[in-house]
Amino acid sequence: MKYLLIEPINKSPYPPLGLMRISTMLQRLDKDAIITEHNNDDLSLLQQDIDEIYITTLFTWEIPKVKSVIKDLRNKYPKSKIHIGGIAITIAKEEFIDLIPNMELHIGLHPVAENMPPDYTKTFGRKLKTSLTSITRGCVRNCPFCFVPTMEGKICYRGNWEQDISDKFSRITFWDNNFLAIPKFEQLVEKISTYNKIVDFNQGLDAAYFTDERAKLLTSLRLDCLRFAFDLKEKEKYVVKAINNAHKYYNGEVSCYVLYGFNDTPEQLYYRINILNELGAFSYPMRYRSNLAVKKRIIPVGWSKEVMRGFELTLHFYYRKGMISAKREAFIDIYGKTPEEFIKKMEDIYYYDLNLRKKQIG
Repeated sequence: MKYLLIEPINKSPYPPLGLMRISTMLQRLDKDAIITEHNNDDLSLLQQDIDEIYITTLFTWEIPKVKSVIKDLRNKYPKSKIHIGGIAITIAKEEFIDLIPNMELHIGLHPVAENMPPDYTKTFGRKLKTSLTSITRGCVRNCPFCFVPTMEGKICYRGNWEQDISDKFSRITFWDNNFLAIPKFEQLVEKISTYNKIVDFNQGLDAAYFTDERAKLLTSLRLDCLRFAFDLKEKEKYVVKAINNAHKYYNGEVSCYVLYGFNDTPEQLYYRINILNELGAFSYPMRYRSNLAVKKRIIPVGWSKEVMRGFELTLHFYYRKGMISAKREAFIDIYGKTPEEFIKKMEDIYYYDLNLRKKQIG
């Protein structure tokens, strides 16, 4: 049989892990399987003879684009069975029900593919340099802004995670939602160390679990960097302690994901990124968008379009890949010494950019 794996939205630096596992699943179910990967909407490049199509979905605000691709696929392959899975399907399946005939929706994790190793020959156009895996699925937390409990449920152990590690890569990227909440943490760190590879806990570590003892143990690995999250002000004491513990044992880059636009204000965002900068940590701001968002981003309560846009422009033009560096002088120059200065500077940047674009149009 002939199978087609489709990634309709190609914005992540990593290939779709779910489809990579599905590729392995199909090869084990059908030893003569012919599998084609595709990561853009130019369907004219594809062959006409396809038996089954697997489509992944990511964020709900991309649903209109995904729907368009699905309809185009149905027109091109009227007899093919189409499987659709991923985050958007799980969160907003009503958007896809009865969209096209002969379609199967997969909610949550695929029960068979989840236990398969990735097919590292299917990278959807990326030059992958790392193994991709997770030791667990789910999370012990239930944060109001997060869809992990909906997608993956409560934390559970993946006993076959080691099959995901490829000898051809010198790195391992872990996508655990809360690695530090794993039972038998010490034994797992020892197991990871036997691979002697560079390790990246890409989803970030839970600062509340990053004790002095665990910091010392975890930093014995060949870490790419250390990442935490500072999404809510009430987590401040845990974040400060975690960063201090990190600096105590680790000389590499320490950074924090910083959610903004979720029940906060510009002043509260400044408070968090300023603390991180004073501690010598990098900030990686991430703008909140509702799990159910299907429309253009809106300005959250407590914010203005001028401050929001001005801040996003600083991440685009002043910093490497949206990461606010730990250099104090540059931070103060861009964002100011107080919340009031921060707001004024963001407004000034917004109007400067607006006037510049008007001149270019004129």
